[in-house]
Amino acid sequence: MKKTIGILIVCTGKYDMFLQPLLDSIDTHFFPKDEVIIYLFWDKEEYTLKLSSRMSVICIPTKHLPWPAPTLFRYRYFMEAAPKMKICEAIFYIDCDMMIVGDIGEEILGD
Repeated sequence: MKKTIGILIVCTGKYDMFLQPLLDSIDTHFFPKDEVIIYLFWDKEEYTLKLSSRMSVICIPTKHLPWPAPTLFRYRYFMEAAPKMKICEAIFYIDCDMMIVGDIGEEILGD
């Protein structure tokens, strides 16, 4: 049965240069048979992202702050946006400057 998987990504300031490669790697390797909703915490007014039909983005406006503030406040951001995430069977956080390099599926969900 198809699942809805949420991914939280904080991407403000110059980190936007890492976003499309991360999204491409998620599409290729992360729960490839399921729907993926990206909860994107960022500071951009407009964006153009290439997404497959199984992926969608919910943008949550987030002011850019100098490092290390974004990492220190990330759980506050997540809690404020939590009501939007109730449709997901599982939620994961991924740093914007990371990539998924191998297949990941429901084996990581446990019993």
